[in-house]
Order: sequence, then structure tokens, then C-alpha cells
Amino acid sequence: MARRRGNNEGTIYPRPNGTYRAQISLDGHRLSYNGQTRKACQDWLHKTRGRIDDGMTYEGAKTSLEDFFGDWLTMKSTIVRHHTERQYRQIARDYILPQLGSKELLQLRPDHIQLLYSQHIEAGVSPRTVQLVHSVLRGALNHAVRLGLLTRNPTYAVVPPKPTPKEMKTLDENQIQTFLIVAQSEQPEFLPLYHLALTTGMRLGELLGLSWNDLDWDRQTLSVKRQLTRIRGKGLVLTPPKTKASLRTIKLGPTTWSILKEHRKSQYKFPSCRDPDWQEKDLVFTQESGKPYGPRQVQKAFKRILIAASLQDIRFHDLRHTAATHMIARRVDIPTVKRRLGHSKASTTLDTYAHVVPGVEDQAVAIMDEITTPVALPADLTAPKLHLTAPKLHPESDA
Repeated sequence: MARRRGNNEGTIYPRPNGTYRAQISLDGHRLSYNGQTRKACQDWLHKTRGRIDDGMTYEGAKTSLEDFFGDWLTMKSTIVRHHTERQYRQIARDYILPQLGSKELLQLRPDHIQLLYSQHIEAGVSPRTVQLVHSVLRGALNHAVRLGLLTRNPTYAVVPPKPTPKEMKTLDENQIQTFLIVAQSEQPEFLPLYHLALTTGMRLGELLGLSWNDLDWDRQTLSVKRQLTRIRGKGLVLTPPKTKASLRTIKLGPTTWSILKEHRKSQYKFPSCRDPDWQEKDLVFTQESGKPYGPRQVQKAFKRILIAASLQDIRFHDLRHTAATHMIARRVDIPTVKRRLGHSKASTTLDTYAHVVPGVEDQAVAIMDEITTPVALPADLTAPKLHLTAPKLHPESDA
């Protein structure tokens, strides 16, 4: 016979198979739990009553993680960039929902999530990807807490793996010269783009989104106002830069301006653009038709130059690292490097490139050695003290 509880506290009763069932009412519906012991059911009732007191709803109790993720991703699509939303969907589809999607939100425990991470690591998924899984899942469940579907976020009790930082690859001075010489010979149409990447540290999307109207020929500066991105179903689209700090103005040198002027002259030889939309954009780096190069086109061309120049295999993004590394190695101050790269915080620049700041460790050694070296005292303070006594007076001297 069921043991009833007053004030809607729930009931516990034995089942024919020797286990127990606990039930409690919520919003006119009944929540149930099957436990191996009466104690397990009592614990479940205690936790559930606490969650109800904290605002848990029946909808939240019965919503599956997969259903919730669908609504959350729809909401995120209105406030994040298309690329970010696509990444969220891919992470959820491939790494979260196959294992956890059928679980109700309230069933989701920290040990479920920790096991998910462990399984991914054992399957060869990179720690960096598992960290992204953790970030996406934490963000989604934070939203569930805000909506009152959960009273706590179970991801905060989980420890994600620590990613191994990628080795940064850069070109030295000789390699830069070799790269540009080969590019001038093999791919003259891309030389201005490569040169600008190396002198400014601009991202590839920012370079491809650059318009001639963004160049100030009097002040010899360019302004980063947009980036070119490929969006599935839409093709190449101009979008705002990555962050607010990415909106910046960069000073250019005489050599860079000369290269850009020659590049501008060569564009006049191109036939009229067949796409009026792109013609209005007046982009700096375009194909002969006037349409922009796609990021993949540039990356493939870049790889061919590396092979032709017998250089190490690096990413196009490593040209950005190369620019930052050489600026810092020549003692350009961190705030200036930060502004040119478009970093939001100087700490980001320091964390990324602190290892190339010249002479930092030698300077630290010299300072600490000076601090801990005893100060030499003047000789007159270190000489033995003389104990002088007054001369004795003879009696006859008193006469």
C-alpha cells in the first residue's frame, strides 16, 4: 500500500518486482521515478521538491535535451553570426545529441556529461573540440536555467579536458623574402594580398572584404570595416568584422602603397564586372571578372607558393602570426601591435606572443640579480672603529 504524504509532498509505493516508485504532482501532472530502494525514492522526492520550490515547471521536467537544443539554436541564430550558429549546430549534431539528446533536462547529471567527454577523448576527438562541446552545452543549459527549466547547470560540476596549444609557425626574414619573390614570379595577382597580410597582420576575410574606398591615399592608411565570408546557401557575403576591436585603421608604409597603386592600375585592364552587385563594392582583391576571390581559392594558391618556394607548410593565418612576431621582436609596443591586429585586449596579444618579446627573461634576471646583491658600504663605515682615550696628565704638569 502506498505511503501517502501531505501537502503535495508525493508518494512512494512498492512495485511487484521488488523495486519502488515515487510520484509527485506538478502543474496538474504527475512526475514518476523508479528506484531500487525506498531510500532512493525518498532522495528523489527530496530533490524534486527542492527544484519545484526553486521554480521548476512540468515543461522543464519533461523537455528532452534534443527538443530544447532545437529551440535554443533557433534563438541563437538571431543574435550570433551565421558562422557561429553553424558551428553550434555542428557541435550539437555530432558531439552532444547522439549520446544525450534523448535525456530529459532534469535527468541530465554531471556524471553523464563527464562520461560524454571521456568517450570523445578515447575516440580520438581533440581536447580543443571537447572544450567547444563543453562551451556550447554550458551556454545552452545556462539558458535553460534562465527560463526556469532547470534550477542548476550540471556542466559547472564537470571538468573539461585542457587543450594542447597549437604550435605557432612563422616565417623568418629570409623566408619572407623568398616567399614574396616566388609569389611575384608565380602569382603576381596575389602578391599585393600576401604583402598586405605580412605588413598588417590582417585576417584573410578582412583582406578579401577590403574596398578601395577604405584606403586614405593622403594619410596612407586603410580602414578595416568588413570581412568576406562564405555562408552556406548564400555564397560569398560581406559581413561585419569579427569583433568591435576589429574595426580599426592601419598605417601603411611607402612600399606597400607602391604595390597597391600598381595593383590598382592592373585592375583597370580587367573587363567590366558582369555582376553589378560586386562592381558597386569596388573590392581591392578580385578576379578578372570583378567577383571576389573566395577564401579557399586564396588558401590553395598560398599552399602552391609554399611548395614552389620550398618553405614549411603553414596556414595563411600564420602570416598574421608572422607579422605580429616580427613587430614584437623589434620592440614595437604591445598597444600598437594590439591595435594593428584588432585584438580586443592587450592581454590577448601578450598571451599569444609573450614568448617572442625580446630580452624579457634577460631583463628579469638582471633586475632580480641587482635587487639581491648586497650594497657595498663606504670604506669609512666598514673600517674597524678606533677606541681613543684621553692622555694621562702627570702631577708635575699641574704646576
